[in-house]
Amino acid sequence: MGRDGRAAGRAGRAAGRKSSLRCIAVLSACVAVLSSAAALRADRYDDLVPPKPQRYVTDRAGILGPGEPEALNAKLEQFERDTSSQILVWIDNKVPEGFTLEDFTVRAAQKWGAGHQKEDNGAVLFVFPATAGSASRWATAWRARCRT
Repeated sequence: MGRDGRAAGRAGRAAGRKSSLRCIAVLSACVAVLSSAAALRADRYDDLVPPKPQRYVTDRAGILGPGEPEALNAKLEQFERDTSSQILVWIDNKVPEGFTLEDFTVRAAQKWGAGHQKEDNGAVLFVFPATAGSASRWATAWRARCRT
C-alpha cells in the first residue's frame, strides 16, 4: 500500500471517529432531555402531594364520628411523648387523581417525614375507603422504607 493508500485509511478512520463522536453527543443529549422530562414529571407530582398534616389524624372523608379525631389525636400525641415514635393517620375518600395507591403513599410518606430523623421511628397509615378494591387494602408507608 502506498502513501496515498495510508493517507486514505487515516482519513477514513478520522471520519469514523467523528461520526462516532457525533453519535455519542446525540445520545448524550437525548439522555439529558429524557432525564429532565422525568424530573419535571416527578416534581409536578410531588407538588400535588399535600403538605405535612398539622395534626396526627386527618379525616378528609369524614368517616370518623364526632369527637373521634380529637380523641385519636390525643392518644397519638401521648404515644409520641411516651415512645418518641410518631404515627400519622391520613383518611381520604380515594387516592388523589393521577396517582396509584403505592405512588401517592410513598411520595406522601417521603414528603411528610413522619417520626424523628435520627430515630427513624415514624409511620403513616393511609385509608381510602372509596378506592376500588380498598376494602381490605390498607397501605402503611413506613418512613424507613421510603427514604430517598
